[in-house]
Amino acid sequence: MADDAFEISVDDLIRDAHAEAPEVKIGDVVLRNFLRLSNSERSEFSELLDKVSDDEGGADDGGKTIQMVSDLIRLASDDKTAAEELIKTIGEDLSVATYIAKLYFDKSQPGEAKPSQD
Repeated sequence: MADDAFEISVDDLIRDAHAEAPEVKIGDVVLRNFLRLSNSERSEFSELLDKVSDDEGGADDGGKTIQMVSDLIRLASDDKTAAEELIKTIGEDLSVATYIAKLYFDKSQPGEAKPSQD
């Protein structure tokens, strides 16, 4: 290997990649970053977003948004019981639902690469 080649261990690579795709923790619920979902979960997530996009032209009293956020929580959380508790806590509070969506989508955006902390 050339002296000027970039080298990184597999463990550091995985740690750095996961740092670039952080989870969002809300109480006991950990929402896995979109990039860390399985292929089938990402497909399901994309279908969910397509459905929401298709509905954008219609009137929404907030119910569609709350349903989308509830579906997102169910999909991205490994702990389905905790996810259902969070959904129950949100209830019909559109401000909380939209804030969760904002946090999730903000954290799911790829960030700048950060060097390993050795």
